[in-house]
Order: sequence, then C-alpha cells, then structure tokens
Amino acid sequence: MKALLWKDYRINRQVLIVGFCLLVAPYLAAVSWIWYDRGLTGAGAHHWAAVLAFAAQASVICSQMTLVLLAGYVIAGERRDRSAEFLAYLPPSRSAVLTSKALLSAAVALVVWGVFLIVAEIVVPALSGEAAAGQSASFAQTRPMLLAVGVTLFGMAWLGSSMLESPTYSAAIGVVAVMLVPIALSLCHTLTGQPAHGDDFMDWLRGLYFALGAGGFVAGWMYYIRRVEP
Repeated sequence: MKALLWKDYRINRQVLIVGFCLLVAPYLAAVSWIWYDRGLTGAGAHHWAAVLAFAAQASVICSQMTLVLLAGYVIAGERRDRSAEFLAYLPPSRSAVLTSKALLSAAVALVVWGVFLIVAEIVVPALSGEAAAGQSASFAQTRPMLLAVGVTLFGMAWLGSSMLESPTYSAAIGVVAVMLVPIALSLCHTLTGQPAHGDDFMDWLRGLYFALGAGGFVAGWMYYIRRVEP
C-alpha cells in the first residue's frame, strides 16, 4: 500500500501543488494586506482575527477546486499517460489501487478542512475578534452546504474519472452536477410546488448533494472494478 500511495502522490503531484497554492494563497494575501495597511506589528488582535476569518473562508472555498481536480485526475490521468496499462500487469488488485487513491484524496480533504477549522475555531477565537466572531458564526451556517458541494464535486468527478480518459472532462462532470441539482430542484418546485423555498429547499439540496456525491463515488468504484480495460 505504501508503494501505491507513493505512486499516486508522484502522479498527482502537479494537482497537489496547485491545491497547496489554493490553500495558502488567501492566508498570504491576508498577511500581505495587514502588512501594507497597518504593519505586521501595528495591527491589533481584533484586526488579525477579522482578516484571518475571511482568509479561512476563502481558502476552504477555493480548495474545493482541488478536490474536483484530484478526483478527475486520480484515475483518468493514469489512463491518459498509459501507466494504467502497466499497472494492470502488476500484483496489486484493482481494489487496492482504488483504496490508495481514496486514501490520498481523503488525506487532502482532511488537510483542507483541518486547516480551516484550526484557523476558524481556534486561532480566530483566541484573538478575540468580535467582528470576526460574528463573521465566522454567519459562515458556520453555510459549512454543511459547502461540505455537501465538495462531496458532489469529488464523487461525480471520481465517477467520470473511472470511465473516461480525460481528466478535464471528468472534473467537468463534477462541476456540471453541482449546477444541475439546484436547477432540477427549482424545476420540481415549479411543477409540483415541492420542495418549498427556504429551509426546506436548502435541506433537499444539501441531501441530494450528499447522496449524489456518495452514489457517484460508489458507482465509480464498482465500474472500475468490473471494467475489462485498465
């Protein structure tokens, strides 16, 4: 498994580098702004808290792109560069190959959300920024929806990656799925009156996102296991 993980890391290294940049860029921008606006030593704790709260939100939102790019590339990328054909002749089973890819993806997701929660739930409150506390509390209401969107992006891009040779098209499937679900729900509301606008609509949307993402992941796994070609 270690060899498979190392292999997946090397193959997806470019995507991971992009993901690292998306993760840290908002924080670097926040530090640069404080440096320009008040100086690193001249800014008060409340100012740091407000800026870091905003940077944490921007970082976790931008990092959703990392998940969809990784899911789109993690299987289709090997198919595109023909390394999948070579891997098919090696001892590891397809289940082991997919497990390695899933573990890498899970590690990336844990880093993205872990950094966000550390900054938003530990660093910002420790700085005692009242404005930042209100801002973080407001954003906390959107976290479940953002998580659901990330699950759909990853799951549907994973499904596309298991079937296609193009990482670009695979990632696009995840993006399109996220856009089509609210459109379908709005159409359903227009035709039947359900779900009602407001909290009911958002609950349905969030639930469908989670279901679609999980279903796409499972379907992609099963398709890859049963696929005749690599």
